[in-house]
Amino acid sequence: MMSNEDQLITVGFIVGFAAGVAAMIMITNWIRTLSDNINVKQIKYINMQTIKFLKPDMVTGKQKIQLNGITYKPYTICQLADTKFGEVDNDGFSLITDWFNYKGFTYVAV
Repeated sequence: MMSNEDQLITVGFIVGFAAGVAAMIMITNWIRTLSDNINVKQIKYINMQTIKFLKPDMVTGKQKIQLNGITYKPYTICQLADTKFGEVDNDGFSLITDWFNYKGFTYVAV
């Protein structure tokens, strides 16, 4: 014979399990309803960007990168001071807008 405490634990487990199953059924039905309402024409596909590592420069040994057809030159943080990186024109727009960081270098579009 089970004690009252064991019976309460068993009943609680069964009720909790049933509630969990009911919740999963409700969520599954909700997801099915959402998936039926998706228009295939609204889905946008994101294409992978192509990256190409060019041959290293014979003098500096640094390697330019070509990303989606745009060539980028690597700069260390100290070398960026010699470029127009961070400067703005009279209207407040940045002079260099196409750049990214990768493996310790800041690559600026050539």
